Amino acid sequence: MINMLVRMTTTGWIELLIFVGHGAGLGAMKIARGMFETSVMAECLRRTPEEIDDYIEYGHVLDFKRIKLFPEAVSAEKAREIEGEYTRVKPLSENKNGKVRNHWNKHPISYMAEKVERGQQYEIPYSIAASIRHGNFITCPNAKLLIRLACSRVLVSSFRRCSALNVPLLFPIPWGL
Repeated sequence: MINMLVRMTTTGWIELLIFVGHGAGLGAMKIARGMFETSVMAECLRRTPEEIDDYIEYGHVLDFKRIKLFPEAVSAEKAREIEGEYTRVKPLSENKNGKVRNHWNKHPISYMAEKVERGQQYEIPYSIAASIRHGNFITCPNAKLLIRLACSRVLVSSFRRCSALNVPLLFPIPWGL
């Protein structure tokens, strides 16, 4: 399981380089966000192997949600099998209010990032990538800086300090290359 997540992160790096090389910096930033998530999950699972079963079992919840959206995609027999697995794992995937969580872990990615000492990466680069992914530049306090960077085709190195943010950026922000 962990190897799969690491492979997804590594493949993401190759995709990110292709996007950057072709001038699609904002698209690359979206990929970087996914890379962050999969690498944090891989490290969380490596450090807490007792959560691997939760990660795997949550797949049954996802299968159930998908057949509810596309019931014609599977046979009636397969649908019953998926529903049975969902019924089995549902109690493990419920939050304190009895609702099924939207993700495998009881905690959000921000908590997992803190748990693996990557909280600063979550707060700055990841949150910027999430703002780009969701198209909500207005909610980002540095929207003018981001737009200026995108328009001027500037790459902020992962090893330099960005004076406007006043923190070291922990992975490249490949806007507008």
